[in-house]
Amino acid sequence: MGKIVAYAFVAAFASTLHAQTINLHGKVTNASGQPVANAEVLLMHQGKKTTSGADGSYTLTGTVALARQAPSAQGMSLDQGVLRIAVPRAAKVKVEVFDMKGNLLRMEGVSNASPGQYQWDFGMHSLSDQMMIIKASLGKETRTFRYMPMGDGEAAGEIPAAGFTPAAAFLAKTAADLDMLQVTATGYTTKQVSVTAWDATLDVSLSAPSTGGRSAGCGKTSTLKTGKALTFTPPGGGGARTYNLLVPADYDNNTAYRLIVSIHWLNGTANNVTDGGNGSATIKPYYGLAELANPSGGKSTTIFVAPQGQGNSWPSGQVPFITSLVDMLKGELCIDNSRIFAEGFSMGGSMSYALACEAPDMFRAVAVHSGGPMSGCNKKNKPVPYFMTHGTQDQTCTYPAYGVPQINEFAKLDGCQAMDIPGTLVPTDASGMNPKCADFQGCTDGYPARACIFVGPHTPSPGGSKTWVPAETWKFISQF
Repeated sequence: MGKIVAYAFVAAFASTLHAQTINLHGKVTNASGQPVANAEVLLMHQGKKTTSGADGSYTLTGTVALARQAPSAQGMSLDQGVLRIAVPRAAKVKVEVFDMKGNLLRMEGVSNASPGQYQWDFGMHSLSDQMMIIKASLGKETRTFRYMPMGDGEAAGEIPAAGFTPAAAFLAKTAADLDMLQVTATGYTTKQVSVTAWDATLDVSLSAPSTGGRSAGCGKTSTLKTGKALTFTPPGGGGARTYNLLVPADYDNNTAYRLIVSIHWLNGTANNVTDGGNGSATIKPYYGLAELANPSGGKSTTIFVAPQGQGNSWPSGQVPFITSLVDMLKGELCIDNSRIFAEGFSMGGSMSYALACEAPDMFRAVAVHSGGPMSGCNKKNKPVPYFMTHGTQDQTCTYPAYGVPQINEFAKLDGCQAMDIPGTLVPTDASGMNPKCADFQGCTDGYPARACIFVGPHTPSPGGSKTWVPAETWKFISQF
């Protein structure tokens, strides 16, 4: 790990105590949307608790003494290459990065940032291999740092500012800053939910613990069938969302099937994934895996779901929607809890990466095609097998600044030896049909990592309709 040199200037802090009224309410349900009675609802830091009623509803009220902090530069720090900004109440947040000549390399901000923890990990998102000046602003106060990556080259290679879009933000909200709501009920897995406001409705969906790898939907006669634009309302709020579903024609409710979550790209749709893509993103249904997992004339092995993004996008904060959708499917269909996967292209790939970060206990492995960190990464720091494909001529998720840091991060968590992907995997076939692929070595048993690099642009299907990507992806996923 390279050494980080950081010097901080300017600090201000104001804190008083004040009485805060708590009014939290909501409903506790199971994965099928049925109420869960007698669930214990605990506000962890404050120690306040209550029990859900027969209809699953609960209310937590009271008054507590809390620290009142004005937005202050004291809440900004740079440590081990990670800039952190704690926002105690809504305020403007801005980060500017300059080289030593005063040239602006990048600027990002949130005009009305909600309370919480925000961070920029320069180990993943550096803009230069030389010393930089970082100016962080919280409200009207600022703090300035000098930052120099040293030794291991993790931050080497300047990335042109013109190559960025708002969806590819490096400044990400990582955690709520108020409290955690913990819900416990007999026969269900305990769940914790972030509290971001003291007066709020927080609905909580509980899932049953896995039994022998089989989901609660095994043996159940379900009404769920193959279809498009099916409606699902996440228990955490946000309104109804849609998804497309592929249930095998020979589905047996006593057989535990693999589940693959197939995630569309920015400005794409669930229908693009289901129907086989459009425009430059030419793909077969469900990224070409449907015909491999459920071959015509053979026994089907896999249920597929294609969730619809928020505004055809996958900004940070979408993980709870997908995990709630998976929990619902597990309650309705017979799914192998130990074989749930995510796959996506571009921003769908970044969403698959976010799921590996935030829901490693749910997803057995992920496949990321030309992706990056655009959907955020609320790190749990747990191993997840990781497969990556990326084009050397990608001008959207620029290689190797995108893709490589994310697989390296999980290869390390998977116990693998480091691999210099750009230096080791150097494809030469301009058709894109002959990638250079390699497995990371020394990985923990059951937690492999594999990368395939091809000559080509931003695409999930190098070589067109005859692309090699589905076969490579299926080889990786089907080993589990």
